[in-house]
Amino acid sequence: FPSHDILPIHSTVEVAIRDFRVVCENPDSFYNKFPEDYALYHIGYFDCVTGQMVPFNEPRFVIRASEIVNVLKRNVSKEVENAIQS
Repeated sequence: FPSHDILPIHSTVEVAIRDFRVVCENPDSFYNKFPEDYALYHIGYFDCVTGQMVPFNEPRFVIRASEIVNVLKRNVSKEVENAIQS
């Protein structure tokens, strides 16, 4: 999906985090370019019996894009530092 689109519905929070991370790590995505503008929230669940989306009373914060991008930048910095020391 294009980087500016809303992430799709996922079967679990873990899958949503994985896909959000992939988008955030893409240097061409808005999530990577402007990570302070994006966060992932768990807003509800899909009821397989009724076929309806059941929202939570309040959205549940999961992770900020900036947290993912900052970890990525630290890891790249460590790799560069290790390469220089080699």
